[in-house]
Amino acid sequence: MNRSNLERGGGPMSAAARRIAGALALTAITGFGGAAPAQNRLPIDPTADYGSIAYSPADGRSGYSYNYRSEREAVDVAMGYCRQDGGNSCRTAIWVSNGCGAVAIAGSYRNFVAANGKYRPEAESNALSRCQNHFRRACTIQVWVCTSP
Repeated sequence: MNRSNLERGGGPMSAAARRIAGALALTAITGFGGAAPAQNRLPIDPTADYGSIAYSPADGRSGYSYNYRSEREAVDVAMGYCRQDGGNSCRTAIWVSNGCGAVAIAGSYRNFVAANGKYRPEAESNALSRCQNHFRRACTIQVWVCTSP
């Protein structure tokens, strides 16, 4: 399977099949409406799309993913791409659900911040603003990601 299919959450499962699988997973987790204590339940939205950016501040390498059914899957795929890109210190910079994320750097790869937003311009603007406020210098966008609307 090529990278673009993986990034889109592609493969043998259609979007409808992934939504059904998500709903079935939710049913399995909650035990068909069983009485699990509320504090142990995670809010799961079977229709949500997740994306993530993994970033390596040692060398500026990154990986991203979008349109996955779970945060964990999106994070794992982004981390894999960051390592595949040669990142020596990859870590999750940000994950998003039904939105966008961006990583901004201030001069050095080591000086970075991540921020989210509903759309790409908002995510980039938030990342640049946070970066400039934190590092007190001009910043640039290093990488961004958005899930499908």
